[in-house]
Order: sequence, then structure tokens, then C-alpha cells
Amino acid sequence: MLSGSLVAHLAQLFPISRHGLGLWLQAILIRAFQRLSSLETGKLLRIHLCKIVVCQRGINSRAEKGELVKSADGAGMLLVNTKDEGEELFADAHILPATSLEALAGKAIKRHLNSTKKPRASITFKGTIYGKPAPVMAAFSSRGPNEVGPNVIKPDITAPGMNILAAWPPMTSPTQLESDKRSVLFNVISGTSISCPHVGGIATLLKSLHKDWSPTAIKSALITTAYDFDTTHGQIVDVAFSNSIIATPFAFGSSHVNPEKASNPGLI
Repeated sequence: MLSGSLVAHLAQLFPISRHGLGLWLQAILIRAFQRLSSLETGKLLRIHLCKIVVCQRGINSRAEKGELVKSADGAGMLLVNTKDEGEELFADAHILPATSLEALAGKAIKRHLNSTKKPRASITFKGTIYGKPAPVMAAFSSRGPNEVGPNVIKPDITAPGMNILAAWPPMTSPTQLESDKRSVLFNVISGTSISCPHVGGIATLLKSLHKDWSPTAIKSALITTAYDFDTTHGQIVDVAFSNSIIATPFAFGSSHVNPEKASNPGLI
């Protein structure tokens, strides 16, 4: 929440109490931090204590930006999407109190910074929000058409790959940063490499049910039973854009995988 009336929904994993962080947020920090990703940590000017830094995604990793803020004595970070990242929200295991915000919320924050003399902000946990439409197409998802053969429609299908709770090796910190000494057995991760195991696992289950099915038959069952609507029975939205554009086959292929229906597709 910013001073005034702007409230945004956030995504984060860092433990924050219900009392939140009533920390100062200054406009000059947003200009300094736009250059932060290209600076070495040792060259970064010290940020006064009790400051939340507004940071824009890009160039280096999301967790690394938080590491640089912490090394400069920043108390927290608001990680804002650019236009290219749209309205997707990553839940990252930051090493300081931090949260991600959508592109539209980021624009509102920048306007607030530039129009308020002493802006304040707080990151407050007010409970988990349920009931948002799902699934949605992530901005990072691989898109078609196939550059080598435009007549070959890709991708084939889409599956869960955003903010997935997954097993994690305890010898690797959740951010994979050298300064992060935490050890966890589970982490929340995102990517096409997270979506692929879902489809691979479903394909394995189908093979166990139908031992005579070929790989082509399994692929056919997955593609012909996919669905293109969300939990509100509306069409799947592509969050790579800020104006709720409906996802197309070049974003999700034949649509979202449906394991139960794929087990009995009828015609393959």
C-alpha cells in the first residue's frame, strides 16, 4: 500500500507479518535503481536504512536485484514488471522483504513517486487471495509460430508452469545466490521446464493405462481433449499483455492439458 489510496495485489514468499513494513520510499531511488543491474555491488551507492527500493525487472535475475538492494542497506524491494512482462506475478524466495507487481501497478507506483513529496509504502500480508481466474498464459511461455517452419503450428499444448511448488535440492539455496545460505526441501519455481514435466508425467500415466498406445496416439489424446476456458468459464487470458487479451493457439497450442479426459479421448 502506498500513501494515499493505491493498493495492489502482490506475489512473494519472504515471511512478512500482518503488521507489514511501514518504510519510506523515495522517488530518487527508482532512478538510481534503473541503473543498478549494470553496476557491480561494490560501486552501488549506499541507500539509507528503512527504504523500500522500486526496481524494474530486466538484465539480471529477480533475486539478484534483491541481493544488491540488501547489500546497499535497503530494507525492502518492490519489483515492477515492464511492459514485456505484462501482468504475470512471480512468487520468489527473496533474501529480503520484497514483492513483485504487475506492469499496470508499476505505472501507478511511478506516477505516485513523481507526484508525492514524501511518499510512503508498506508491504503487508492480509491473507492469501483465492478465486482469481486460472489458468492464464504466462508472459514467459514459449510462443509460435515455428520460426524454421511457419506452417508447423507450435506449441502443441500448455500445462501448469507458473509458481509451482516443487522438490528442491537442500544443498542449493532457493535463490541460487552465493550469499543465500538457506537450505530448503521445497521451492516455488516457474518456467517452461516446469510445464514439461507435467506433460511428461501425464503421458506416462496414459501409457500405463493404454499399454498399446504409441507416442503419436498419446500426443493425439492430449491435444484433442485440451480445454481453452478458465475457472470462471471465460476464455484463457494472456497476461503478457495489460489489457486482458485472449490467448491464441500461438500462445497455448491446442489449449490446456486435461489428464482425466485424455485417459478416455474416444477417437485418437
